Amino acid sequence: MVWCSQESTTSVGGSSSRNTNLHQQVNTFSLRNYDTLTIEILDTVVKHLGQQELKKILISMTESRVREWESRLLGLSLSEKIVALKEVYSTNDTFMEIEDTDDSLKLIEHNCPFYNIAMEQPILCSVTVSVLTRLLGYQVIREKSFQNGDERCVFRVLQDHPIDPDTYRFSEEHEPPKF
Repeated sequence: MVWCSQESTTSVGGSSSRNTNLHQQVNTFSLRNYDTLTIEILDTVVKHLGQQELKKILISMTESRVREWESRLLGLSLSEKIVALKEVYSTNDTFMEIEDTDDSLKLIEHNCPFYNIAMEQPILCSVTVSVLTRLLGYQVIREKSFQNGDERCVFRVLQDHPIDPDTYRFSEEHEPPKF
């Protein structure tokens, strides 16, 4: 966060000057600028390097996130992994919930931290789907999405479709699931 603290001093001649100390602050205006910049970067990558190069970047992002989470999930049951992965976007994510019924297991995100960017570049959401698939060991699909006007994203774990986390890497959502 940027904090401005002002300290008045009197300079020669009696006029006042201010020493202003700035500390980092993230405010709503700045966040909008980051979204706009990120969208521009992604669009520029596609325009100048092509969709395949963007996909390579997203594959790399997926691999990084999987490496980050693997050790934390080692030895956990599927249910325990789901509870831990409620924090896939942020620690103590109060907007992510788990729906665990007899016939389905879902993670539901009510406030996507990448909403503005994902609305422009939905392929970004394939990173989350691929990360969840790899870490859970089962195909994950997004049943509902902000892009479709559902006001949330619902990630359903297909427990009858295990995957091999050693061979599964990344899949765009419009590609058929890799069972």
